[in-house]
Amino acid sequence: MADVGTELLSRLVEKLMIDDEWIIPRARGFTWWSYRLAQHVEVGQPVSDGALDVCTVRIWTEIVRDADPATNPAEFLGLLNTQATLNALVWHPDNGAIGDHCTAYVHKDNIDWLADLLATAAVIQNASAHGRAHGIAQACGGAPAATVHPKSGPRAEMDEILQMPAQVLAPAGREPSQFAGPAMASVADFLHKHGIVGTASDTEISCQVAFAEPQVAQAEVPVAVVQILTDVPHPEAGNGALVLLAPPESAVIDDPAATANALNLAEAKGQSGVPLLGAWCPSPIDPDTAIAYCSFLPNMVATAGSDQLEKQVLFARNRSMFASQWLD
Repeated sequence: MADVGTELLSRLVEKLMIDDEWIIPRARGFTWWSYRLAQHVEVGQPVSDGALDVCTVRIWTEIVRDADPATNPAEFLGLLNTQATLNALVWHPDNGAIGDHCTAYVHKDNIDWLADLLATAAVIQNASAHGRAHGIAQACGGAPAATVHPKSGPRAEMDEILQMPAQVLAPAGREPSQFAGPAMASVADFLHKHGIVGTASDTEISCQVAFAEPQVAQAEVPVAVVQILTDVPHPEAGNGALVLLAPPESAVIDDPAATANALNLAEAKGQSGVPLLGAWCPSPIDPDTAIAYCSFLPNMVATAGSDQLEKQVLFARNRSMFASQWLD
C-alpha cells in the first residue's frame, strides 16, 4: 500500500457511494454535496512513527456561518455535545463558522476497520448537520452554511445515503447492545495487562487513567475516570456503548463550555494524536466547573474491529494526558 491516506480516500468515496457530479476531488481530499451542505474529507501526508506510516484524516460538514459570539455558541453546542455519537460540534471563533467534525489516524494495520467506522461517522455527521442546521443557526445568530457544487449547481434532492440513520442506525439500536457480554467482561484481563486499575463486567467497564505525569518519583498522580456503559441508550441511535471520560475533581474549569469547545477544536485539527469520535462538553454532573468527554458507539459499528472496547480505554488514557497538558 503506497499511500494509506489516498487509499482511505478511495474507500470512503466508494462506501459513501458518491456520484461524480457531486464531488470535487483533490490530491489529498474531496468535498461533496449530499444536499445543501458541503462535507469535506482531508488526509495529511504520511508521517512515520518508527514502525508505520500514519496519516491524519479529518472529516467535517459546514453547518452554520457567521455565528454571533454574543449568543455564546460554545454554551449551546456544549449542551448538544452531551449527546454526541461519533462527531463533535465545534464553533470556530476566528470566523464564526460552526461545523460537525471527526478526526482519526490511519495506517496499514487499521485501514480495514477504520474505513468502515469513518464512513458511518461521516454519514451520521452529514445527516445530523442537515437535520439541525436551521435550529443551530437560529440559536447562534448565524445562517445555515448552504452552498452549491460549482459546476453541477444546487442539488434538487437529498442523497439516499442521508436516510441511513433512520433506516439502518435506529433499527439496529432497537436490538440489545452488541457490545455487552463476555467480550466486555474479558476487558478485565486487558486492564490488568496494561496496569490500569479498573473492573469489567458483561455490561460495564470502569477504570482510572492518569491525568498528569508525576512530578517526582512515587508522587500521587491525579486520575481521570473512564466508563463504558451498555445500559444507557442514546436518544437517536438507541443501544450501543456510551463512553465517558471525566477528569479529576481537582481540574476545576472556569468556563467549561468555552474550554470544551477549544479542546474539540484542537482535536478536530489533529493536535491530540487521539481519534476524535465523540466530543468534549460541560460535565453532565457538574456543568459549572467541570468538563467531560462523551462518545457513543452505535450497535451498527460493533463489527468495526474485534477489540473496540480495548481501543476505547487506550484512547481515553491518551486523551486524558492530552487534556491535562492542554489545560496546564
